[in-house]
Amino acid sequence: MFICELLYVVATAVVKLSIGVFFLRLSSKRYQVYTVYITLTVVLLISTMYFFFLLFQCTPISFLWMKYVEGEGKCLSGPILANVTYAHAAMSAIRGAPSYSDVHTYTHESKVEIQKMQVFVSELFCG
Repeated sequence: MFICELLYVVATAVVKLSIGVFFLRLSSKRYQVYTVYITLTVVLLISTMYFFFLLFQCTPISFLWMKYVEGEGKCLSGPILANVTYAHAAMSAIRGAPSYSDVHTYTHESKVEIQKMQVFVSELFCG
């Protein structure tokens, strides 16, 4: 179970990063490229921090699966683990910025560009 948790974090990070690289190839404007890079950086940082949090939740690491058999060690308390997991899940569920489709001051092209970036950010975080 422990290795599955770690592999899940790695697999979702790789999928999100590959989608981001794909969107990077589709980006034609400078602000789009910056948005993609910023989003990729945030995804990479959060995934890396969560991976190491899961990896080192018990000291020594083997105590996670040996705590009911024998051995000495300690693990983080349940509420701490749950709160960090909820925070990671919330970051994965973040959707794009509020829709600007009702704002009439934008040109049609600007609305389309904003909506494309909203879809991109949503797909990376929820992917």
